[in-house]
Amino acid sequence: MALLAEKPPATLQTGVTLNFRAPDYSPESGGIHPVEIRIEPCPTNSDWHICYITDFGYFGRPYPELEKDIDFNFTTGQGYQAFVGIHPLRNFSGIYRIWEANFRSYLNNDTFQITITWD
Repeated sequence: MALLAEKPPATLQTGVTLNFRAPDYSPESGGIHPVEIRIEPCPTNSDWHICYITDFGYFGRPYPELEKDIDFNFTTGQGYQAFVGIHPLRNFSGIYRIWEANFRSYLNNDTFQITITWD
């Protein structure tokens, strides 16, 4: 959360969306997928929680579009994976651990351009 401390909101906010983009990712050459993470305050205390983490990828031919590839929705307790569908989040624990290890590695290597949107 040090990233968020660098750019505090001007006023009390209802949430923050973090977008992580690898500039060289494209449908032609592939690469590291863009990721969106939504964080909101807990309604019962002053803590914040992750609502969802969505990993996007290009799908379709001849005109690929950026779509959800993997989604971990902690608010609804559901997970989604392309070509697998929606299932209880507990079924995604293995893929989540792999996904998180890769994501952390990309962060440590400064792979992403990061955009923070407070609302």
